[in-house]
Amino acid sequence: MDSVFVLYDRQTESVWYPLKRGQMNAVSGPRKGDAIPILEKPKVVTLGEWFESHPDSKVLVPAPRARTIGAAGGVNIRPRPVQAATVTPPDQLGPTGE
Repeated sequence: MDSVFVLYDRQTESVWYPLKRGQMNAVSGPRKGDAIPILEKPKVVTLGEWFESHPDSKVLVPAPRARTIGAAGGVNIRPRPVQAATVTPPDQLGPTGE
């Protein structure tokens, strides 16, 4: 027996089922009869390749850790939030990498 998966859309309360190869079809709910394509697995690219196509991209990096010394002399490290950082594409770096 082949296994199949179905998707339930909470927003429209529609059920999606792969009736035809390469697409999902709504089999119930307000979207019944509609079809959407199944997206292929994204291509893996290097950061340099990404910046060639998307030069204004921002990269998320962890913020510096906040460290405090506790009463018993131990170091407490608070979780690091994520912050946006502007990254210079590799082909725009100077001779020292800056």
